[in-house]
Amino acid sequence: AVYKYATSYLKSIWIGASSPPGYILADDYMPKELSLKSSQFAEGLTKELSLEDLPPCPEPDDQVVEDVLKSINSGEGSDDLVRDLRQAFPELDESAGTYALLNLHDEGKRALLAILCAYWMKRGKYEKFTSVQPEKSRMSESLWREYQEIVSWACMDDTSLHAMTVFFLVRGMGKAKGNLNGTAMAGSPEHIALNMVRSVPALAPSYWQLNSVSRHIIKRALTTHAKFNLAQMLQGENT
Repeated sequence: AVYKYATSYLKSIWIGASSPPGYILADDYMPKELSLKSSQFAEGLTKELSLEDLPPCPEPDDQVVEDVLKSINSGEGSDDLVRDLRQAFPELDESAGTYALLNLHDEGKRALLAILCAYWMKRGKYEKFTSVQPEKSRMSESLWREYQEIVSWACMDDTSLHAMTVFFLVRGMGKAKGNLNGTAMAGSPEHIALNMVRSVPALAPSYWQLNSVSRHIIKRALTTHAKFNLAQMLQGENT
């Protein structure tokens, strides 16, 4: 339990000039809430989760989601994008969201950061996208321009942006450890995520808010990721 507490605590800290969303900048005096969250995280990991018994994640507000997506797609989003995303997609809520219920706080941060990076890529925000990258290994502007050509080619509308966001939301849920219908979950994280959203819809309300076409796209994307990891290919880890 001590190891789990320390791991959770340290993973929430960022050492550097500025911290990315979801992290706390290291200082001589750290907030008490960080200790409490790490303690709850460590205690939660010692219990076997029964997904059917978890309380439901709050439902998304259709109008809030529509407003956030339109503002992002138009490039007129507010200055507090993290706040807007947590309001629009309740799975990201730090206390009542799905990642909090599953004790997957780090995965929740990764999901949020993935969404932010996708939005920054969509809007051509090179400075924000690379702000926490070390200078020596920072993405070059020439490579950024190549990526921007792909983004322009994709020509994403609000519906596509919504589906992409929910894909990032549900993908990390596959890291959950626990029981479903009395049986321990097994398989790839992508298959676990698919099984989870089908069997316990209350844990993925944003997924069920989508139309059937968008849900089918997400299913196919998760199935593809289970067989082929594009990120690893881009980093030269597989072929």
